[in-house]
Amino acid sequence: MSMRKILVAALTIASVLAACSGSRPNALSTSAYPRSRTVDSVDTWHGTRVADPYRWLEDLGAAEVRRWAATQTSVAQPYLRDSRLRPWLVSRMEQHAAGWDAHEASTPAKGAQTPVRLDRMPGSDEQQLVIQSPSGMRRVLVDPMASGPGRAISRFVSSPDGSHVVYWISTNGSEWVETRVIRVSDGSILADSLDGLRFAEPVWTQDNRGFFYVRYERPRRGETVALRDPSLWYHRLGTPQERDIAIHRTAPGNVEMLIGATLTPDGQYLFITEGTEAATEGLGQLRSRMLLLDLRSASSPDVSGAPTSLSSVPDNGYQLVGQSATGLLHVLTDRDAPRRRLVAIDPRNPTPRGWRDIIPQGEDVLHALHAVGGRYVAHYLRDAQAVVRVFAPDGRLERTIDLPPFSSVFGMRRGASDDELVFASMTFLDAPTWWHTNLVTGRTTVTAAPAVSRLGGPYETTRVRYPSKDGTLIPMFLVHRKGLVLDGSHPVLMHGYGASHDASLPGFDEAIQAWLELGGVFASPNLRGGGEFGRAWYEAATLEGKQHTFDDFIAAAEWLIRERWTSPSRLAIRGSSNGGLLVTGTIAQRPDLFAVAVAHVPQTDGLRFERGRHTAQFGTPSNPAQFPFLYAYSPLHQLKPNRCYPATFLTTAFNDERVPAWHAFKFTAALQAAQNCNRPIALRVDASGGHSGLPQTFSEHQADMLTFVTRGVGIRELPFGR
Repeated sequence: MSMRKILVAALTIASVLAACSGSRPNALSTSAYPRSRTVDSVDTWHGTRVADPYRWLEDLGAAEVRRWAATQTSVAQPYLRDSRLRPWLVSRMEQHAAGWDAHEASTPAKGAQTPVRLDRMPGSDEQQLVIQSPSGMRRVLVDPMASGPGRAISRFVSSPDGSHVVYWISTNGSEWVETRVIRVSDGSILADSLDGLRFAEPVWTQDNRGFFYVRYERPRRGETVALRDPSLWYHRLGTPQERDIAIHRTAPGNVEMLIGATLTPDGQYLFITEGTEAATEGLGQLRSRMLLLDLRSASSPDVSGAPTSLSSVPDNGYQLVGQSATGLLHVLTDRDAPRRRLVAIDPRNPTPRGWRDIIPQGEDVLHALHAVGGRYVAHYLRDAQAVVRVFAPDGRLERTIDLPPFSSVFGMRRGASDDELVFASMTFLDAPTWWHTNLVTGRTTVTAAPAVSRLGGPYETTRVRYPSKDGTLIPMFLVHRKGLVLDGSHPVLMHGYGASHDASLPGFDEAIQAWLELGGVFASPNLRGGGEFGRAWYEAATLEGKQHTFDDFIAAAEWLIRERWTSPSRLAIRGSSNGGLLVTGTIAQRPDLFAVAVAHVPQTDGLRFERGRHTAQFGTPSNPAQFPFLYAYSPLHQLKPNRCYPATFLTTAFNDERVPAWHAFKFTAALQAAQNCNRPIALRVDASGGHSGLPQTFSEHQADMLTFVTRGVGIRELPFGR
């Protein structure tokens, strides 16, 4: 999947529909919905009886369920496709997407000896693994589609000397990948084939003869968890997986832990984390413990030893980012520093009392840290906007790189030399551009983003704060036409997530650009549960505090209406995954505030879903102390019959391995039964695509959502003409 799709996936657009009263031509008829039969299924949770009438929809392999899902999709398609504006929307999104195309085409080569990269095939979203010589000759190493449809390269890692590349092949969007190795010199794919990899990238040893990797076991039949029994292994090139060496295993039956591994810069140690809870950028799992494997020698690593523990219990996040000349480990952590700090740890005396701050905690959140050319380049967040600072190895601040306001950054790494830093930045209104900074002189050059004609502009981004239910001030980005008159008439699309310590940051999205051109306003609040303001902001919306995320989202809607940005008949909300939980839970609690809701791969049943590695964040219904708050906000269980709910568009895929498709199925059936007005409840089900969707369906998914938007707000002609 391209960087564009990875970054835009959390920002794709939703829709808006008009009020309950009044009919609309070509509306989705409730008589066309497939019959959703009910069954007499009741669970008893700690003395509370909970009915589950749509339990039969959990059997995703049943022919009846497959037919039901296909009918739901076929019923939705005419509504999504019958629009005068759809051709214009597709065309405009393609024009705006040129900003991503130009960004990817101008991506600087990494500072490796062999410039291997993923490159899009001409006229397609599909990517090939290619190598380009200094003279400009381009050679295809792996074309995943040549071995069958629906196959894509999801990750690759070159060996230190560039002689081999280990890469992941995903089929139909599955996160369970096939791992292969290719020899770069002649393009030969080795016999090595590994199974069970999913999250952590392989880590090559510096002798180029093998790599460490994390293996997971698939859930057993009937289990509602994503994975089990993580373990760390070493694979030597040219040997079958059965002969791989086990480095570290979690306790048998574990469904909550993830393992991470990083090699120290000198190649002598493998830094290992074993943790659970949310995985946050630059830090890994938020409840981790540290282990260290001494390989004795970088040139001839010994993988037969056992790792030693540097910390005893999973308590905080830890990520190795560097090493001193004397062997001290430089570790980014949020232990005793909710906004994070960089510390030096002596592996021979790792107790926290002996840690020394290199970069202490500051007022801004230390979002990520990169070792570049003997320096540390820090990506900070200040009010959910990027700040880039360069530090000497001893922690002295050398310089701050000035960025445009409302920026986010990504792709930070070493450039063509140790003295060059490259990274990309973007805003809500500006396509990604590459920055090249000389770390010695501070001289910076920027690759200009392509000029894109924006109709209906000019536009601007503003920053506001509003009070949530408990009085906490919540920040929100607003993107809109300059000089907007606040008369309550504007269609507003509000995006929400607020979970897993993920930060909702400014990002360029071609669908939002088209939405702005149609007169829309885009709103992005920084809800509690996210990571924009450090660990405390995240923990304020975990376990029994999760309702804060819903309260923050509802308060944003109330503020937008009160301040005359919009009205309930023109307000839309959208979210994916945990954001889908937020959207479906919000309309169950306050359907009166919204005209429409769009939920992509949502979690809707809080009781029939074991969250595995996210249990520490959300809780489990099997715990009698946690069941009450899970039941209280579980979207499926909070729907009430004979109410007017927003028009709702849900999407899912049969092979989603994180959030099973039955979450969307059961919620759709229940919402269609509860709805008592003419707002449509539509479901699109993909046969494949996984949790993130297939690259080749990305544009169509965007067009579906935008068409739902324009039909819902009654836009049938372009406001500025053709």
